[in-house]
Amino acid sequence: MFCIIGVYEVNHSIVDVWIMLIMGIAGYLLRKFGLDPAPLVLGLVISPTLEMSLRQSLIMSNGNWTIFFQRGIALALLALCFALLALAALSLIRGRKDWRSRLADAEAADCAVE
Repeated sequence: MFCIIGVYEVNHSIVDVWIMLIMGIAGYLLRKFGLDPAPLVLGLVISPTLEMSLRQSLIMSNGNWTIFFQRGIALALLALCFALLALAALSLIRGRKDWRSRLADAEAADCAVE
């Protein structure tokens, strides 16, 4: 109740109260499902600056997307990003295989006990 009163008193806007309630529910669901909310918050903070920089780059290049591949440092950073995404996907796939193999081992142990 104190949070609702505090949020309302800042701008006297019921929209701010609804935003606070929705974000509170989203935070609860993220925690319940074991997801870390830090990357989401980081993305919300950094995204306006990233979007503005992307627009500036495209304006300077007259809408040509190859500007991101022309310089060596930009190409290296993009390659690093793709490599990290591939490693994350690979670990996710390996994690699923581990889960299935553990389930198979548990079922085999149950059959052996019977």
